[in-house]
Amino acid sequence: MPNTAVQQQRLAAAAHFRTRVKDCLVNVAFQVLSQGKDNAAEIVRYNYARSVIQSPDAAASSTVSWLVERTNLLSANTTFNWDINEPVTDATDAAIQSQLMSDWDVMAGV
Repeated sequence: MPNTAVQQQRLAAAAHFRTRVKDCLVNVAFQVLSQGKDNAAEIVRYNYARSVIQSPDAAASSTVSWLVERTNLLSANTTFNWDINEPVTDATDAAIQSQLMSDWDVMAGV
């Protein structure tokens, strides 16, 4: 059964998931920084990466609500974990990072 909008937005609000997104954002930001800044688009990507690293909580907060609606998160299974009393996803960190890397230009405003 596909995930619903309600499931995905509850996932976006879950503290455990928000922490994962923050970690994945920082990981991708460091990958972008290592790519350099040889042209105008790369400079914009680089500057956004620096802003993510400087304020990862703010970056995660502004990203998580739409990230859960993107392909890699929608195709993952979202369920409720009674042990932590929050929804969880079986999307791996690699899948989250891949989605963030795919969306980085849009996020950076390129």
